[in-house]
Amino acid sequence: MEVGPRSAVTTTAGEVFVGRGCELETLAASAERARSSRGPVVVCIHGEEGIGKTALLNRFLTTLDGFTALRATCDPFESAMPFGLVSQLAGRVPKAQAQRYPFITKLIPGSGAVAAPALSAVGVQLRLLIDELLDSGPVIIVVDNLQWADWTSVQALRVALGQRQEEPLLLLAAYSSSPGASAVGDAVIRLVEGLGELLRLPLAGLDTGSVAALASLHTPGPWSRRALEELCRRTEGHPLYLQLVLADTDNPREGFQVPGSLVALMRARLDGLDAECRRLLDALAVLNAFVPPSAGGAVAGLADPQPALQRLLRLGLVQWQGAGSRLIGVAHELQREAVYTALTPTRRRELHTAAVLVVEGPAQWAHRVAAAQQSETQVIAAQLEEAAWERIAEGDTDWAATWLLWAADLASRREDRERRLLTAVIQLLSGRRMDRANPLLESVQACAPSPLKDCALGVAAGCQGAYGLARERLTAAMKAAQAAGPEWIVAEAGNLMASLACWEGVGEAGLRYARQVLDTSGAVAHLAAPARTSMFLGHLLTDGPEEALARVSGGVEPWTCVMGGQAVPASGYWHACLALAHIATVQPAAGVRHAQMALSTSPTTSSEAWSGDLAYFCLSLGQYLLGAWEKSAVSAEHCISIAEGLEHSWACSRAQAAASLTASGRGEFEQAHAHVELAQQWVYQVGPPQFMVYPALAQAVLSQARGDHQGMAAALLPLWADPGGWIRAYRSWWLPLLAEALVGTGQIRQATSAVQELRQLARDGSSLAVVEAWLSGLLLESHGAVDEAAAAYTAGLALPEERESIPLHRARLEHAYGRLLAAQGREPAAITHLHRAHSRLQALGAGPFLKSCHEDLVGLLRTPESIHGT
Repeated sequence: MEVGPRSAVTTTAGEVFVGRGCELETLAASAERARSSRGPVVVCIHGEEGIGKTALLNRFLTTLDGFTALRATCDPFESAMPFGLVSQLAGRVPKAQAQRYPFITKLIPGSGAVAAPALSAVGVQLRLLIDELLDSGPVIIVVDNLQWADWTSVQALRVALGQRQEEPLLLLAAYSSSPGASAVGDAVIRLVEGLGELLRLPLAGLDTGSVAALASLHTPGPWSRRALEELCRRTEGHPLYLQLVLADTDNPREGFQVPGSLVALMRARLDGLDAECRRLLDALAVLNAFVPPSAGGAVAGLADPQPALQRLLRLGLVQWQGAGSRLIGVAHELQREAVYTALTPTRRRELHTAAVLVVEGPAQWAHRVAAAQQSETQVIAAQLEEAAWERIAEGDTDWAATWLLWAADLASRREDRERRLLTAVIQLLSGRRMDRANPLLESVQACAPSPLKDCALGVAAGCQGAYGLARERLTAAMKAAQAAGPEWIVAEAGNLMASLACWEGVGEAGLRYARQVLDTSGAVAHLAAPARTSMFLGHLLTDGPEEALARVSGGVEPWTCVMGGQAVPASGYWHACLALAHIATVQPAAGVRHAQMALSTSPTTSSEAWSGDLAYFCLSLGQYLLGAWEKSAVSAEHCISIAEGLEHSWACSRAQAAASLTASGRGEFEQAHAHVELAQQWVYQVGPPQFMVYPALAQAVLSQARGDHQGMAAALLPLWADPGGWIRAYRSWWLPLLAEALVGTGQIRQATSAVQELRQLARDGSSLAVVEAWLSGLLLESHGAVDEAAAAYTAGLALPEERESIPLHRARLEHAYGRLLAAQGREPAAITHLHRAHSRLQALGAGPFLKSCHEDLVGLLRTPESIHGT
């Protein structure tokens, strides 16, 4: 009995597509859910190599209307290229539109950009770009071969797509689940986790009807049921296997024989190629990338590769990278593997040797390693290790770790293998590449005891939040390395110990460890940058932000010229810390300036690419103080997106606190309260205890907006009782709020102490002078010293409005003075000051404060005396 086709479709690209009706219906339903703003919707399509994932994506996209599509296809060659996936997505956006996002534009090939921008900057601008696209309608993001996505792009996507609700956004991610394929691991899980409604769509082989349809498209004659059953049984409906079998079949018969495996079939096809085609195909399989035809020809030894290239294109063994591309490669990874494994070891080395002369950049080392003779392996391994240290000095820990792991595999001595393995793991952990480091930790445990092993396990413990174990291991590493070396371990371990100490608010310990790092002459230069930052933070915590800034501007310590006389560049993280100090001293304009510099500075090390949440935190607080509340709210959203998207648990509390400020000021109390509660939860879950300063400040500002002085005092009095470390650092923020609360609750003796303390701070920072004048006036009014209070208010209003002026503080001062004048019966003057306060508060959108001022102003305007005076 003959079986005919049930369905067959040929796409516009000439790609044959059959079946998959249920899968297409599932994808269509997911698109409709996203279209109705019930997204984001995430669909993960997975299956073995060659099962038809890409064909399904292509077919679905041809049927999808009304969506703006961004698409990227990952490949192994680009998996180590920063932002390779994001650059493909950006390339799908019209040039004029992309240019509004400079960090995204830098990633597009041909932009001329040299250094990659910071991860947080790319993630935030990608988020803004997607927001703009969503303004015009539904958006679909398609990522094929996600298992080969570069890590930086995966993280940027998490920032861009996280924390979205009820938006018409559909994400399709396809990845291979074949045995032996590169593990998707945490990259895929984290990419889809929390991004929306998740659906996993597995792909199996084609059903019998679809196989029959495919067979009828390839062969003119009908297929018997027995031949078709044999075809299905041997291929298991595997589309690539089927198409290769059918391409070699002219006349199906009852006794039709299917090759035993896809590899066997590929080998048979290779044997049928002419010499030039085989040489070019072998060369492309070895290059393992899309390359110009001339490069493939050079490795193959063909002066003119075009004739062979055209024949391979017709056979479907190679393909262009995309429409209009000038880069060529093997059509499918399964085909490439079959070609590569068919090469003899001698031929493989010959081609890799030829590739060394063609390939440039870090990828050249892969060919050098593969081309090495047995007698050369130890020399190559030593050269790899040396090259890795050059990369480490440049801050590129990813490539350095890769080369060290290759060198470890080549090592003939256990000592060399373990040294390279442990150094690689330390570099991966310092760049927060837990996805690569975690699978190696079992091998680390098996290494012999050494300072390197203690350092690797200590850094791993720190990354996992086991801070006690981290300190134990790192202390042991430092002690042993100081006695017997290597010196760079003292610096590596010392930097993490300094960071932990500063994070916990123990500035003295941070300073001690940072000095040890800077005194280590054998450490590589790039380790001086985090030590310099820890020195600054240590002084900020111990002596206060004012003193820390004074040390920088006065050049008290040689932080910028250490490690063999090599200057340490001003990194993005350094600017973020300077921004933090300026914000802590209530110098918002300077804080905003340094935060913007932090976001625009390309990272000098892999770990610095992760510091954007601190920059956006400072930017949000600075904008809040300067009265740019809309911008402050947006910056706080970005801060949350980075902190939660990249799992920076240590940054989540302050991010939520920042988001609460503008919400409180606007009177959005429910939203503000939610942020305050989240800020508290993050401190309870992660710590350290001193970080309670963030939810305490947020709660005080919320209570202030509600007019609840008791709530303000309850939130802030614990800070006054234990003003150390981070609590001390933010004293210029919480002390004015506490003074207001104490005056408002009638605790005059304590209020007097708080105002006196604030007066001392105001002498050092002019930006606090206005709020000090206002609170001094309130305190004097509470004593009944009305004339003295009026003098204090007048002195504050006489202060010039400068760049660092805080509109909310001046509005509160004008409001207080207006009320005092009204109480004295001086209605016209009172109206003048209340009107000024009203205008400032209205410009801010400070609803609760505006309401109170408005009521006072309207009450005055209704009196005959005020009308006559006006």
